[in-house]
Amino acid sequence: MDVPRELQTPRLKATPDRAFGFNIEEYFGEWRKLIVNMVCNCYEAHGPEYLPIYWWNNAAAGYRGGPFFAVSEVQVFVDALPPGQYFTISRGADGPYERLPPGVIVFSAGGCGDFPIPHLAEIESCTVDPLTRPRDLLASFVGNIECGGPIEPRPVGRSSWNPDGVGAQLRRRMVAVFRGEPECFIKSQVVQAWSGLGLMAHANFCDIAKRSWFGLAPRGYGKTSYRLYEMIALGTIPVYIYDEPWLPYLDVLDWTEFAVLCHESELDGLPSRLRAIPEDDRRRMIARGQELLPDYFTPDSVCKQIMRYVSLL
Repeated sequence: MDVPRELQTPRLKATPDRAFGFNIEEYFGEWRKLIVNMVCNCYEAHGPEYLPIYWWNNAAAGYRGGPFFAVSEVQVFVDALPPGQYFTISRGADGPYERLPPGVIVFSAGGCGDFPIPHLAEIESCTVDPLTRPRDLLASFVGNIECGGPIEPRPVGRSSWNPDGVGAQLRRRMVAVFRGEPECFIKSQVVQAWSGLGLMAHANFCDIAKRSWFGLAPRGYGKTSYRLYEMIALGTIPVYIYDEPWLPYLDVLDWTEFAVLCHESELDGLPSRLRAIPEDDRRRMIARGQELLPDYFTPDSVCKQIMRYVSLL
């Protein structure tokens, strides 16, 4: 569907941090244009129509340090949509802030929508064979503990709405469980930018992850986090810690083959659980993650998987 250009606000360039480094909404829009120009699109006649609004870009462009909010121009356009079936892509933890009609299906990276898709960040893949490189750490976490930020108004019912900061609560519990555990490394670190100290902090994050068998990947402000997929790319076994799961591809992938899944109620026993996994099984999980990476956890493969799901609707 054609939409006004002002509803496709370019991503912010002034703050090139990890949060703004990759946007699946914008990437999918450009990827699909390329595919449509190259081959006959077989999805339009039988499936929902693509709604190419860049929800996160529009919300972020108007952000001034308070809560995000619906963009009036976007809401007016959505309210005027002809009846029918549409699909769209959402990057943010809260999903689109605008009210959507029932016919809009949301593929969501952040945790609020109809179909989960990977929440990717821009990150390099491992350069040393992850099956042979030395590892001196059982598990690690380098990142923001207080991920929820200050309490502020959020849309009730969205994935991240919780006046007590559910993501921060879960991460604090994780830190308490792993504090003092041998061969485990936990560090509170906020990476704000890809330059100067931010770049050094990011390099430290990658180095610690590559030295670890398991990379702790607790949910953040939304139901998931970048690090779940960063760990796969870096050749480390992700440990997804969650209260409400938000995992893509459950129809075709068994996540327990390449990740450890831990509900918050199981946190106390997690260190012992990780130690009990034999080294041969750990290597098999890493190998499986590397096998799946190009077909499921890269920008292009995510776009292809979205279109696979669309063809089934």
